[in-house]
Amino acid sequence: MPSALPVPQAAADRAAAVRAAIAIERLFNTWLRERIAGPMPVEGAPYVWDLGTHQLRAVCRRASPGGFHRWQLPARIEAADGRATTTDDPLLIARRMADALSQEGGSASQAATQRLLAAIAGAEGHGRACAARPAAPSPIGLEQSLWHGHPFHPFAKGIDGFSPEDIDRYAPERGHGFQLRWILADRAIGAARWRDPQAMDRMTRILADLSGLPQRAIGDRLLLPSHPWQAARLEADPSFAALVTQGRAILTLPTGATVQPTSSVRTVFAPGGNLFLKLPIAARITNFLRTNPRDQIGRSMAAARALAAISAEVSACGLDILDEPGAVWVDRPDLEAVTGVVLRHGPAREAFVLAGLLEPSPHDGTPLLAALGCRLSDAADAHAWLRSYVRIAVLPPLRLFARTGISLEAHSQNSLLALEAGRPARLIVRDLEGVSIARDRFEHIAPPLDLDPSVFLPADEARHRLAYYLVSNQLNHVVATIARLADVPEPGLWHSVAEALAEADEDRETTRLVAWLLALETLPAKANFTSCFAGRGERPHYVAIANPLRAAAAR
Repeated sequence: MPSALPVPQAAADRAAAVRAAIAIERLFNTWLRERIAGPMPVEGAPYVWDLGTHQLRAVCRRASPGGFHRWQLPARIEAADGRATTTDDPLLIARRMADALSQEGGSASQAATQRLLAAIAGAEGHGRACAARPAAPSPIGLEQSLWHGHPFHPFAKGIDGFSPEDIDRYAPERGHGFQLRWILADRAIGAARWRDPQAMDRMTRILADLSGLPQRAIGDRLLLPSHPWQAARLEADPSFAALVTQGRAILTLPTGATVQPTSSVRTVFAPGGNLFLKLPIAARITNFLRTNPRDQIGRSMAAARALAAISAEVSACGLDILDEPGAVWVDRPDLEAVTGVVLRHGPAREAFVLAGLLEPSPHDGTPLLAALGCRLSDAADAHAWLRSYVRIAVLPPLRLFARTGISLEAHSQNSLLALEAGRPARLIVRDLEGVSIARDRFEHIAPPLDLDPSVFLPADEARHRLAYYLVSNQLNHVVATIARLADVPEPGLWHSVAEALAEADEDRETTRLVAWLLALETLPAKANFTSCFAGRGERPHYVAIANPLRAAAAR
C-alpha cells in the first residue's frame, strides 16, 4: 500500500499538514542538491544544514539516491546563541534559507525573498483549490493538478504579474476554462511560419473554427489567438494601439471555443481542434517571462521540419513527438514576442502529463498515478512497472539521439504517458523549442535542409542536455515516486532500471549511449533556487549530482 507522509493524525487539518510537509521536503532537498557537497543523509539519522547564523536539523526518514529524501517533522532551527525553535512552517524555513543566501552574497535580495515566499504561499493556495474539487483522472485533470510542481524548484508556483483574480481565473490549478481573444492582423503586419503549405491551410481552418468568427469578419486578415491576460496588456501598449487606430489590427472581446490551461499556464488546449496553443504571457512564471520571441519560434519550426524529414526513423524509435505545424505573430520588433503563438497538435491517443502522474495528492501525499489504476502492492510490482517504463519511456529517446542526433527536452512536464491497465504503454513528447540536434549525425541520415542554425549544438552538449532532462529531471522523479507508491526501498529499484538498460537488445549506437549513461559519474542538474537569488533565472547555474544508474550498475 502507498505510504502517506508522516503528519500528526490529530492535526486539525491533516491535508494542510501534508501540504506543509511536502513544501518543506522540497526546500530541504533543493538546498541539499544545490548547496551541500558533503555526505548525503543517512536513513534514520539527523542531518544538519548550515544556514549562516542558524543551523537546521531534521531526521531523514528515507534516503533517496535520486535526491528525493523524506524527512521527519517538525524540524529544529538552532541559533548561534543556543536558542532553538521547532517548526513545520515552510515559510519560516524559506526565510532562513533566503537570509543565508543574502548573507553569503553580501546584499539582501528582498525581491527574490518575496518571490520565494509568494511561490510557497501560491502552492498552498493551489493545493487547497485542488483538494476542494473532485479528482479528475483525465488528461486535462492531470494538467490542472500540479499544485506542488517541480520538486527541485521552490519558485515553481510563482507568477509575477498575476493578481489573485488572475490566478483564480487563469491558473490551471483552479480548474477553469476560458475563451480567448483574437487579433485580426492585416497581412502587411502579420507574419507566419509554416512547416509546409498543407499545414498552413489546415491550421488556418482550425483557428477560424476555434475563434467562432464568421469568415466575412476575418476576411483576408491573419488570425492570431491571444491569452485574455496578455490581450489586456496589448490594449495598453502604444505600439499595438497605434495599429488598431490605423485599422491595421483588430482585437476582439473573448469569443469562440472554451480552452483549458495546461501545466505550463500559458499553453492552452482546445479540445475541439485537438490543438495546443503555446501563447505568450509577459509574466514571470518560475524563472522568466513566458513570451515567444522569433528566435524561439525559429528553433521550434526548425525542429518540426527536421522531425518531419526523418519521420520514418523517428517512428522506428518507438515514441511519438507532437507536431508543431506553424506559428503566427505580429511582425513588429516590439510586438512579436508578446503576440507570437506556436501551434501544436494534440496526441492521437489518451495520454497523461508525466508530472501530473507523479504529483502528490493534496489530501494525503499519495502520488496521483494511483488514481489511474497503478496499484503497486509489493516490490515485484514496482520492479515490473519500472522495467516497462524503461522499455517504453527511457530507451526510445536514447534510441532517437543515438540514431538521428535529435535530443529531446523530455522533462516531466514535456512528457506524456499513455497507460494500459496502469502500466506504461507509449511515450509522447511535446514542445520542440527545447530540441537540440547534433549536426553530423543528423545530416548523415536526413535530406538537405536549410534549418535555423540555433537548433544545432555540439554532440557532447546535446547528449548532456538529454541526460539532464531524461534522467536528472524525469527518471529520478519516476523511480522515487514508484518507491513511495509501493513503499519499497529505492536502491533496489535503481538496480532494476540499470539492469533493464544494460540488457536491452539495441543497435550499436544506442548500446554505446546506454553504456555511457551507466558509466557517467555525475549528472547535470539546474540550481534553480540559488540561480533565482543570483538573478540568473533565465541562464541558471548547474550543479553535478550523483548518477544513481552508475551505482546501481556497479552492484
